[in-house]
Amino acid sequence: MSADDLWVGGLGWPYDDLLAASLRGRGHQASALGPLDHDAFERGTAALPRGQCAPALFTTGALLRRASAPDAGDGGRYLRLHSCGPCRYALFGLGYERALRVAGHTDVRLLDLDPSPRALLAMWGEDGSRLGVDALLVGDALAEGLRRLRPRVRDIEALEARAQVVCAGLVAALEAGHDGCDALRVRADWAADLARLPDAPRPRVVLVGEPFSLHVDGPAQLNLPQVLAAAGAEIRVPPVALWLAYQLWIERQPAFGQSQPVAAARVAEVASLEAALRSRFDEMMAAFGVADHFLPDVDHLAELAAPHLPGSWRAGYGHVEVGLALAAAEDGHAHLVVSIKSFGCLPSSSVADAILPAALLGKLAFLSLEVASDGEAARESRLALRLDAARRLAEDQASRALP
Repeated sequence: MSADDLWVGGLGWPYDDLLAASLRGRGHQASALGPLDHDAFERGTAALPRGQCAPALFTTGALLRRASAPDAGDGGRYLRLHSCGPCRYALFGLGYERALRVAGHTDVRLLDLDPSPRALLAMWGEDGSRLGVDALLVGDALAEGLRRLRPRVRDIEALEARAQVVCAGLVAALEAGHDGCDALRVRADWAADLARLPDAPRPRVVLVGEPFSLHVDGPAQLNLPQVLAAAGAEIRVPPVALWLAYQLWIERQPAFGQSQPVAAARVAEVASLEAALRSRFDEMMAAFGVADHFLPDVDHLAELAAPHLPGSWRAGYGHVEVGLALAAAEDGHAHLVVSIKSFGCLPSSSVADAILPAALLGKLAFLSLEVASDGEAARESRLALRLDAARRLAEDQASRALP
């Protein structure tokens, strides 16, 4: 392949594959970076100084592996996401460049990708940005459908294999330029023939965290959706679309440390984009049969979090993690909130270690788990204890609801 190839990665399966397919549908040469798995983690750990956070280790390792793949040819261009504040995403480029240079991959270029709506529109145009968003929403629908079925089917391996087949079909559809809703609709019964487990009271667990650990399925997320599903728990995870909604929310807020309001015309423009995102999200979820998977209201999350974390504090997910946890306590859906945080992540650690325990005290059970290279047994035992308590609570609620 040529150095013009775009390598898309950072969200893992299914999002990276779908985004790459969307780019190919617009005539670009694009491929996914590859899984953010244990192999990527080990490569990143070997290439970077000690103490790096999980996103840096996983993405650096995946990038090194992609650069050394037989089809890498003359290298490629990696779409590197920017971030803000104390989040070290802003510094990842230096780590990528050093690791690539040491490994001899000097032909790989980094293409900076500013996540702000204004920058994305300028870079890809309205049509390209819309198709990119559609690819993420298709991924949200598939990921949610899989999460819902995991604790309910008898053969988990068959379900996971079927999800891979469905994703491949969606990739082909997006690459061919088909509408995302149409592609989802024809696959909405993708697991209807798989045998189900009997109905039973299930503990309901809400996952929160900083964007990477929250949205990346696999080892970077401690495989929590799979682990919890195997234990019979129902899992609620916010969609990647919430991160897009948060970026739009930032666009209509005053800059950090400033009181000057955003121009009314700009607020109206962003509000229109937010409404379009919400409408398209609802359309995608309905097409795949998960119509009750809602896009949280970022303003409401900010209102809930305000007594504990001001909305003006920008870093990682800002007030979103706190707002999601308090929303779970507010609606009474969950028996347990679990925060997944990247070790070495300053914003995530301050929220999970200090703010959330105090905010949720007496309202909802809470557990913070850190993505690290060791301590797996300790994490599993802490999770098992919390999950057992949540299961007993679910069973007690179910027994009290019986006539």
